[in-house]
Amino acid sequence: MLAASSNRFYTPTIRIVTRYHCAKIITMQNKTNVPHSISLEEAIELTTRFRETKPEDVAISETLDKESVTMMLTVEGAEKLRIYHGRRENGEITSVLVAADANGNDILPSANDSNEVWEDDEALILDDTFRCPELCPPPSPLNP
Repeated sequence: MLAASSNRFYTPTIRIVTRYHCAKIITMQNKTNVPHSISLEEAIELTTRFRETKPEDVAISETLDKESVTMMLTVEGAEKLRIYHGRRENGEITSVLVAADANGNDILPSANDSNEVWEDDEALILDDTFRCPELCPPPSPLNP
């Protein structure tokens, strides 16, 4: 904690700047040690090879809103993100996302939970993604 100052805006400003710089330093030092992280070159190779051999009923990419993913992962015990593959009635393959605990167990809502109102202690299952080619992201090295 920083010492009190006669300028009441001084301490919060310093804290914000200090936390920002610490977070940046940690991120820069640990980037190569982030589990599941790959290089851009590897990602380009993977996505290029996939597009070249992609089955017709599989999307090039699927996008979800950050808010939905964050809400799913804020449920107590959530330590992992799991992606299942599913198939819609029309044959399209889709992704089904769930949170998992530290032991790898899926964190699922009870069978009688409805999707009408969500409370922050309830598990979520996500789908209904923005699928490409219908709703594609802007061009990038992963989606030329």
